[in-house]
Amino acid sequence: MEIVKTNIMDNEWNMDISYDMFESPDREAVKNNSGEIVTVHKFAIYEEYDNNGNVMRLLTLLTINGNVYVTSSPAFIRTFERIAELAQRSHLDTFTVEFRKETSKNNREYMTAVYVKES
Repeated sequence: MEIVKTNIMDNEWNMDISYDMFESPDREAVKNNSGEIVTVHKFAIYEEYDNNGNVMRLLTLLTINGNVYVTSSPAFIRTFERIAELAQRSHLDTFTVEFRKETSKNNREYMTAVYVKES
């Protein structure tokens, strides 16, 4: 596994965070939670090999409530990564996103991350 981008600081890594975010069978799939609004505490975009030896890019995120979500959706990872970069530039430790299901012109469903403004 190679971590491409994360907001987890070196001094924050521990076995609990590592297991929960990268190995736990309790991680929930983003695609199964369309419409969910979560406040992201920690995230990591990483790459690993699938069963066929191909590189897969994944996103795992830990919410402030302790829930962990994971996805391999390229559209979701792209939109999430842009939101995370904007949050970092805005000096935010946490930010809120909605898991939104969209439909392409070819009538194919895919997931995106949508920033939810603070009220």
